[in-house]
Amino acid sequence: MAHCNFSYRQTNTMAGQEVAWGSALWDQTDSVAQHTDEGISFVNHVRTFVSKVAEVEREYSAKLLAVCKQHGNVPQDQTQFNDTWKLVVTSIERMANQRDGIATSLLTEVCQPLKDLVKTKTAERQDQLKAIAAHSQELGKEVQVYEKAKKHFDKIEKDVETAKANVQKIERSESTKKKAEAARRDLSAKAKVCEEEERVIEAALGKLNAARTNYFYNDLPACLNALQAADEARAKETVDAMQQLVQCYKVASVDENQVLDTLAQKCSAFDAKADSTLIAHRYTTRKPVPGDLVWSEIRDADTVRRPRASSPAVSPKMQRKQQHQEQQQQQQQ
Repeated sequence: MAHCNFSYRQTNTMAGQEVAWGSALWDQTDSVAQHTDEGISFVNHVRTFVSKVAEVEREYSAKLLAVCKQHGNVPQDQTQFNDTWKLVVTSIERMANQRDGIATSLLTEVCQPLKDLVKTKTAERQDQLKAIAAHSQELGKEVQVYEKAKKHFDKIEKDVETAKANVQKIERSESTKKKAEAARRDLSAKAKVCEEEERVIEAALGKLNAARTNYFYNDLPACLNALQAADEARAKETVDAMQQLVQCYKVASVDENQVLDTLAQKCSAFDAKADSTLIAHRYTTRKPVPGDLVWSEIRDADTVRRPRASSPAVSPKMQRKQQHQEQQQQQQQ
């Protein structure tokens, strides 16, 4: 009878060449399942990382805006100094808002696609693993049919050997001719049954080999190659998300550089003398500076007029108090 050959075709691969999982990892389905599961889990890890970055950016933005609100008051005087300081505050506010925009972009353009990617690739992985399990189960049924037929054939073959030994024993003994003929008929019948069972087991073996060929060279490679394609797409789309993260920061950096360049130009153009001249024009009374004192003009005067600083403005409350004190002094006199 033909014997079952459980050897497998070997696939030679070379380092540096593209290798299909369907041919290289036919005996590593558990490893493939573990690898693809870890790959999808790492996408979740990347998404968590980016969401935490967005959270920090949003907190940073809020804190900068709070500082600008609390300490960024700008005097109303129109001077270059005040204008420069105002631009500093508004520039920080603009960059703070830009950081909040980065957070929004990271959540919508990076985190959400990664979340969708996890959902999609998880479903694809489960579909292919279920398909492998189903194909394996079908192959297992053919194995069971063959093993059952093989077990029955072994029993029949053993009966034939027993009958053959019985015939030989009778022929060597002084048994009657009738008894010997009966033993030979029994052997012939059992040999015929054995031949029929051999045809049955050969048919079962043929079906098993056909099922094995279909499983190892068609169904299993198709599923493994589909898992490979899904895993490659998972990795590529995750790196694309990383690239989008970079793009979010690059867009923000362009705006920030523009803001900082404008601020730097403003600081470089600052003219302190222009501001001091403006202050002089603002507060001048245009009165002439007093000249020398002449004795003939001051000898009859009681006192010499001296320049004095202008007294500070008196509040209404203080004016009423002073008026009350003057009235009391007049009454006492």
